[in-house]
Amino acid sequence: MLDDLRRILADRRILLVEDESLIAMDIQDIIENWGCIVIGPAPTSAVALDLMAEHALDGAILDVNLRGETSEPIANALREQNRPFVVMSAYERSHLNGALR
Repeated sequence: MLDDLRRILADRRILLVEDESLIAMDIQDIIENWGCIVIGPAPTSAVALDLMAEHALDGAILDVNLRGETSEPIANALREQNRPFVVMSAYERSHLNGALR
């Protein structure tokens, strides 16, 4: 099963948006083990949007709360580009707004 996952995800460029460095390193290790190329990690929306402008992405993993700001601008930009993304959060879905829901 892991081999199938690696085959599907091989060389996919995934934007990682996470402001906690230890969590970012753990997630980066996991998705690199799946064969993905990690873009980032980006600790803020501004950095993430800059990375989006510089790199062609296949998808993204977004933390919701980034040092007191939301990752909603990133989610909006990804939707405009028809790029899939996963939202990571300890918040319940009912606490998420707009593009992050």
